Amino acid sequence: MTSNSIRPGRLPGRLIAPIFFLVVAAIVFWQTNTDLVEKDIASGSMQYNAAFVPEVLAIVLIVLAVVQIFQTFRLAGTNPDASASEAGEEDEMPMERGLALRSFVALVFLALYIFAMRPLGYHIATPLLLASLFALLNVRNPFLLLGLSVGISYASAYVFGGLLNVVLPAGVFEIAPF
Repeated sequence: MTSNSIRPGRLPGRLIAPIFFLVVAAIVFWQTNTDLVEKDIASGSMQYNAAFVPEVLAIVLIVLAVVQIFQTFRLAGTNPDASASEAGEEDEMPMERGLALRSFVALVFLALYIFAMRPLGYHIATPLLLASLFALLNVRNPFLLLGLSVGISYASAYVFGGLLNVVLPAGVFEIAPF
């Protein structure tokens, strides 16, 4: 199975995720201290400060990423051969390439979704994203794929747009049913 140590060659790969989350947190702080300050919505009490929740979540990301980095370096400092032979375990199984590829493709889909949100709008971009992700997860029945994508998209649009009065991007087609 797995041992409690990290082989030296795997150390950079183990640091990708925490570094990515540190970059995301840095982007959140950059956005809240530039765009939200310019719009004068990043000050005041929690109720009126649009930057409060993103900054709290970014702090949580930073703490968890730092813990992960320290844990990675702590495990890298142990002797992988000694701990594996003492426990009678084999070397750590590498992640399946298919899983890594699907994870990367899902990340690309999310990036494309972010860029497509403004021109296409929520009601077109979100069902397309969900359909792409469900297809990536091997949902092959086209009726189920379409039903889940449109159903989840419009249910969440109703909750946020209809009940909570959040303005969802309408896109060039100006689709805004709620």
